[in-house]
Amino acid sequence: MEDNYQKGLSLFKNKQFDEALNEFLKEIKNIDDGNSCAEKATILDYIGQSYRHLKKFDMAIKFLEESLSLTADSNQATICLLLRNLGSCYSASGNHIESLKCLERSLKLAREIKDNDSEAELLYEIGTQYLDSGKLDKALDPLKKSLIIYERLGLKNKIDKVRREIREVEEDIKEQNWMKSKVSKHKKYDYDIL
Repeated sequence: MEDNYQKGLSLFKNKQFDEALNEFLKEIKNIDDGNSCAEKATILDYIGQSYRHLKKFDMAIKFLEESLSLTADSNQATICLLLRNLGSCYSASGNHIESLKCLERSLKLAREIKDNDSEAELLYEIGTQYLDSGKLDKALDPLKKSLIIYERLGLKNKIDKVRREIREVEEDIKEQNWMKSKVSKHKKYDYDIL
């Protein structure tokens, strides 16, 4: 008979997140102290991801943080992934500051383990976090670094996506600077009138 974890995985892969969540919650109740922290952390991660897909971000963050707390002795790749998942949840909940903290920590680990694909993805996500928080100038650097890695890896679809994003950001910055110069000129003329 298939256990709750395997059922949950199958449902999760089929994007049936409500049902997957129920199976993972049953499985976590069945875990005893004899199970490894890694097993429990994995289930907690899937519970958190299920909540994220269901747009219940507070619950997602709670379970992802608990999963992360159990992975202190895990390999860096696992911690890197958990931090990235947690960063995505914070982002979706609108907490860009916490999202950036998680993504920056994840990026540091990705660099340490020389995971170039994750490094590029994380740089892209960090850039988009800056965009979402209205910091266009800060967004360009991580986006450009992401592009360099994708070009080195030869990932055409990702190269095209990042180039489009960079082009849009540069256009937005030009427009923003143009608007600032217009406002500045109007202020100058206002003072001249007085």
